[in-house]
Amino acid sequence: MRFILAMLLAWAMAGGASAQSVRIDKRIIQVGDSEAHVVRVAGPPDRIVTLEARAGGAVGERWTWYHVDDPHNDRSLVIRMRDGRVVDLESEVHR
Repeated sequence: MRFILAMLLAWAMAGGASAQSVRIDKRIIQVGDSEAHVVRVAGPPDRIVTLEARAGGAVGERWTWYHVDDPHNDRSLVIRMRDGRVVDLESEVHR
């Protein structure tokens, strides 16, 4: 019982959830997809940040969309890209 309660509490406190795929309208973006596929499905990102290693040098990019699906929607999407492929997705609903 304590384990279930702890898991529910951790889930409730999590701001965004990392996932293997995300659905936009009727299309899906998943880990391993190309940059071109992501832009076809989600459109151009609102922001792109280059991710750097501690010693310097680019190791990937973080693409952010602030209003996914609809300008009046409060759902954001963050996708981390490496070598032109999706390596992580995070979708969050702002309340």
